[in-house]
Amino acid sequence: MHLKDTTTARATGANVRPRFARWVLAITVAAAVLRLLYCGLLYPSVGPRFGWKGVDDGFDELARNLIDGKGYVFRAGGSPNLITPPGYALVLAGLYTITGQQAAEGWHLWIFQVLLDALTTVLIAFYALRLLGSVRAALIAASAWALYPQIIVYAARPFAEVSFTLLLFLLALATAKFLKDGRSIDAVRVGLLWGAGALFKEKLLILPAFILVVHWHRQRKRHRPILVPAGALIATALVILGPWLIRQHSVSGRWIPITDRSGKALRSGLRTDYTVPDVQVDHLVSGLRDTADTNEDDSVESGLAHIASDPLGFAWRVVVKSVAFWYWGQTRVLKANMAIQLPLVALAFLGFLLWRRRADLTVPVMFIGYFVIIHALTTVRMRFSLPVMPFVMILSAAAVESWLVRRRPITMDPDRSIPR
Repeated sequence: MHLKDTTTARATGANVRPRFARWVLAITVAAAVLRLLYCGLLYPSVGPRFGWKGVDDGFDELARNLIDGKGYVFRAGGSPNLITPPGYALVLAGLYTITGQQAAEGWHLWIFQVLLDALTTVLIAFYALRLLGSVRAALIAASAWALYPQIIVYAARPFAEVSFTLLLFLLALATAKFLKDGRSIDAVRVGLLWGAGALFKEKLLILPAFILVVHWHRQRKRHRPILVPAGALIATALVILGPWLIRQHSVSGRWIPITDRSGKALRSGLRTDYTVPDVQVDHLVSGLRDTADTNEDDSVESGLAHIASDPLGFAWRVVVKSVAFWYWGQTRVLKANMAIQLPLVALAFLGFLLWRRRADLTVPVMFIGYFVIIHALTTVRMRFSLPVMPFVMILSAAAVESWLVRRRPITMDPDRSIPR
């Protein structure tokens, strides 16, 4: 089997599917082995040296307290947690209930997250094939994700990034189908996945506004109804979000959109200097938990008041954070993040330019742009960019397919005005 035999074939090619599936299987197995080797051999020594081992956002404590019937609290007898979205804590609680393991890090967690990320690798390959129509580009995208150091690191850590990345990618697939066909059943799928995703990361809350605007624009041209699918999307999401919203209201007396930390994120983005490395990573968890228990007032209104007092300064911070979103973190990893992330982002931009007339890139570009904007307005870290890196990988693979692999000048098709 030669890779060159399948590089220009479409997903409909009967001979391509088995070959492509075998390549994807090989890449996925290699990715899983690589992650397990890191978790078992490197992370036990690397984690403590970088201050990672045993450090999370308190998800482990939340999961164990849920299992023990102590409520959604960081510690028994503490104040009800209003700031941490429940999605990943519920996942850990389910995992610990099944496996019996209630430790922050270990093989049960590692194997579980490696399996989730293996599924992400497979989905990247098949979505890239469908989107770009190139076997080679699809395999490049999957291989890039398989070798991507940042997600390998988080496969070992009790953070939501691996789970949420898979969930977001599934949401992207559902969104692409919804925007293509505009059916209510597709809207229901989007609503389910969006609601679930918002329980992992509250910053996903505004995404449907972007999806529905694109949906309205496309269906308006086709003279199709838009209110029924849009209503189905919102109603389905409320079924998922409703119990948590009711819980938040019952313990606080206020209607809280998923989490009470939005104001804290806004003010943190205003106070933090993103032009220098993060030197406070060691205090992150203790500060988070203390804030959770004291219910410190970090209202959105307070953050907006700070913005109103210095709008030009806020605008500059948004520009800085739009770049820092891709790499910002502690001193020891900042340069490595920049060396990996920024070239990938540059390649992805090139891929967008080269393929914007050849493929419908609406969904990848929308998801990347949304996360950049929402975090640039609040707070950024490199790990916040991980969920959109599969889309960056796909666009980067498109650039490699069109330019680097072929190693020939890009010409324009006079009939279609597209690179070929």
